[in-house]
Amino acid sequence: MGEAELRAKEHHYRALFESSPLPSWLYDQETFCILDVNQAASAQYGYSREEFLQMDIRKLVASNGVAHMEALAAQTNISVDGEVTSLHVKKDGTEFEVAIYCHQINIDSRRARLVFARDMTISKQLEQERIYASSLETALAKDREILDLKERFLSVVSHELRTPLAVILSWVNILSRYHEKLTPQMQLEKLNLIRSQVKRMTHLLEDVLAVSRGHANRIEFQPTTADILATCEEIAEYVRVADQNQHPVNIDSMLPPGTSAQLDKRLIEHILINLLSNATKYSPIGKPVTLSIHHEDDQLVFSVRDSGVGIPKEAQERLFEPFFRAENVASIDGTGLGLVIVKQSVEKHGGTIDYKSRVGKGTTFTIRLPAKHITYPAVAHSDAM
Repeated sequence: MGEAELRAKEHHYRALFESSPLPSWLYDQETFCILDVNQAASAQYGYSREEFLQMDIRKLVASNGVAHMEALAAQTNISVDGEVTSLHVKKDGTEFEVAIYCHQINIDSRRARLVFARDMTISKQLEQERIYASSLETALAKDREILDLKERFLSVVSHELRTPLAVILSWVNILSRYHEKLTPQMQLEKLNLIRSQVKRMTHLLEDVLAVSRGHANRIEFQPTTADILATCEEIAEYVRVADQNQHPVNIDSMLPPGTSAQLDKRLIEHILINLLSNATKYSPIGKPVTLSIHHEDDQLVFSVRDSGVGIPKEAQERLFEPFFRAENVASIDGTGLGLVIVKQSVEKHGGTIDYKSRVGKGTTFTIRLPAKHITYPAVAHSDAM
């Protein structure tokens, strides 16, 4: 390589070195003496170029980091591709954290290190600001979610309470004004209507309280030994009566009668009553609803299948949000709390809930619960005579 070319390369190196916005220096690996330094280093550390060239590199390192720097410098043929953090000291004694990038080079057979130092102060400030901004964004999103939830709560509750209250008020007025003209049978019918509306409001308030307890993690879990099929038969009969037998509610069990397991019967009722009631509510009159039960591996599996309106895909991701209801069921009475209660009750058992649905074809919800202490009935054997 000619002298002119060497000078050109040196000039190119000097231009890159001096123009670097990062503090940079070159030091001898054996003596730790600084051989060269750029203007950015002088500006950052407060030393003049002349002072730097009279310094030992270890003077820039905080006392507790000198040993580590010496150990790193003692290694031969090594370059740090990534960054190594270190605590450095300015001329005025100010300590600050830097990210160090260093590369080994040879100068006239002498081992030297080219070092670039990036002040971490600004990066940390930016990271803290980013974290703070992210936390604000999360808090704002949570506030918007709570506000939206409150609006849906007020809308649903006001609608669901206004209607029964209007009915109750109407029939109370009739009974108070015209009770002498009404036959005992007519009076009983009106009282039964009032009773049904009171039950409707009570059910709504119970659902709201149940969801509230779930969000506050105050749902009690009290498992007892329960006869699985008998419990399901009781629940199915309750739903049939509430539905006025407008839909066949069938049970398809692969478990023998008398099979028992450790379950919270109250939460199981929450799960199955809500799923079966939804299935009848959103199915055409006369269409059957089926509750299937079986034991699979270490799980007790309940499936509720209907042939109803189905759940639109765009609504499925919000299915378990309180007070949310899909557009295709907006005209059907409901609060949007049933599935929230189901999910909370399933999770309290340590189980999972899944579903498959097609609009106009129906929906199947599948509940999987840990089969704790499941017991099959003893089979009686008779000896052949």
